[in-house]
Amino acid sequence: MTEDTRKFVEEKTKEILNAGSCCPELKEMAEKWLAAEETTDEKAVTEAYLQELSEDVLPIDALISFASSEKGAEVFGAETCMLVRGAGSGSIRLGLHGMLQAGDTILVHKAPIYDTTDTSLKMLGIHTVQADFNEIEEIQQVMREHPELAGVLVQHTRQIPEDHYDLQKIIELVKKERNIPVLVDDNYAALKVPKIGIQCGADLSCFSSFKLLGPEGIGILLGKKEFPTS
Repeated sequence: MTEDTRKFVEEKTKEILNAGSCCPELKEMAEKWLAAEETTDEKAVTEAYLQELSEDVLPIDALISFASSEKGAEVFGAETCMLVRGAGSGSIRLGLHGMLQAGDTILVHKAPIYDTTDTSLKMLGIHTVQADFNEIEEIQQVMREHPELAGVLVQHTRQIPEDHYDLQKIIELVKKERNIPVLVDDNYAALKVPKIGIQCGADLSCFSSFKLLGPEGIGILLGKKEFPTS
């Protein structure tokens, strides 16, 4: 191994050790390789390291193929999965377009809506009605006062510091009151929480692949077949 090659491998190995998405087995092998450098064990450890890399590292093209496959949908318990342009904002926009029509009204939290989501709502001609999602009784009251509601948009992560709502309880209430579609913005939540929106009973979950250390500019849309494919 040349000196330049060694420096390159060392640099990439340190990146692996710092990557939050790296599995424990690969991290362990990376540490072993660094410890074995320029020792009699280096050759054998390098071979084992290369084998571990081939088993654990998924190329971007393979990730894209997986994420848009039936198996990718199955991982999140969804009926279908698709990749879209425009990152997380693009997936939310397409999800809203798939489940609503121009002029429809949806229920949103009584808090500032994320800028790009607000732009999508205006662009699609979707009206909003607010309720404090921290208060289950208020959600129920607003839904009963607004029979025109055609859907619900919930941001999984908090929109204001005081938020403490339970996503699953909100979805269960909505489905009990009226079986209208629920779209969950799972940006910053996917793979960081026990269950994303569709796993809590929502119809669609939207998030960015970049926030999962995937490719930039790609959004992931998961859910029921009638919405993402419409």
